[in-house]
Amino acid sequence: MTDIGGYAFYESGLTSVTLGSGLTSIGGSAFSGCIDLSSISFRGPVAPPHVGQYWINDTSAEVRGHAYAASNFPSPGEVWNGLTMGDNIEELSAPSEPYGLTAVPGDADVTLTWNDTMADGGSPTIGYHIYWSTEIDGDVAVITTNSTNYTHQGLVDGSTYYYQVSAYNANGESNRSTMVNVTLPATSAPTTPPSFLDTGEGQAAVAGLAILSVGVGAFALWRRRRQ
Repeated sequence: MTDIGGYAFYESGLTSVTLGSGLTSIGGSAFSGCIDLSSISFRGPVAPPHVGQYWINDTSAEVRGHAYAASNFPSPGEVWNGLTMGDNIEELSAPSEPYGLTAVPGDADVTLTWNDTMADGGSPTIGYHIYWSTEIDGDVAVITTNSTNYTHQGLVDGSTYYYQVSAYNANGESNRSTMVNVTLPATSAPTTPPSFLDTGEGQAAVAGLAILSVGVGAFALWRRRRQ
């Protein structure tokens, strides 16, 4: 919206108004008679250059305007076109980075947990990006989730993985968290049973064992060789 016409909200029951960036004109008596109106917030960096007469006529004496500190609106307590300015609006930004990232190895998977951001930048956190790689400076892949925990599956036992997490909201993405790394335990080799080899003449050779043959049909007595 770039223009609010005259009498647009005349004597309506509005209690607060938020006006977006790009507004250039507010018509005369636009909010006149809105006796319950207490707050008018301007989300743009530039104050509308054209404001009609009586635009807030017959509104509450307590109505206040709010704008970004970096905008060209007057400071809190000063008056702009008959509107006394109140506290500045918190600047909208990307959230701060998540913290406390931990990585716990499992069987071909890693369970990641982290804490939410300390500051949401004025907009709720929407989700998180998980950056991971098998090399500390290698190419990264990205996983997206809306939870503060995630189990990364389908990994290779014995390998090392590196992780960072970022948060994002409607205003952008945070910096990445401190990097953590985790090495999955190597898979143990399966135990191989003794291998029996037929040597003929009623004898059987067992790998790693000494054989005593006492004739065809007799029992073969064996023992482990001493190391």
